[in-house]
Amino acid sequence: MMQTCQLCKSKKVTACGARRLNSLFKTSDFTHSHHGKLSSGLIRAIFPLADTMMRNIEQLLGIPTFKHAMVTDISPSDDIILLCRACGLWCKSQH
Repeated sequence: MMQTCQLCKSKKVTACGARRLNSLFKTSDFTHSHHGKLSSGLIRAIFPLADTMMRNIEQLLGIPTFKHAMVTDISPSDDIILLCRACGLWCKSQH
C-alpha cells in the first residue's frame, strides 16, 4: 500500500514509530499531536541523503545522521506516524 503526502503529493512517505521519534527529538509531540511538519534539515538527519559526497560534507560539518532503523522500528503498541521525506509533513496513521 503506497501512501501519498497530502501536502506535496510525494510518494516518499515512511511509517515511523511515535515513541522512537519522541525519544530522538526529546519531545512528546508525536504522541500528543495528530500532525505537524519537520524541517528539511531534520528530515536529512533521519533519512541521510543517498549522495555519498553530500553525506561526507555533512559529516565534516558535524551534522548528525541517524540510522533509519531507529525510527522505522515500530512496536505493536506504538502509534504509527506517516512522515513525508520530501516536505516533512507528518500525521498519525488512522489504522
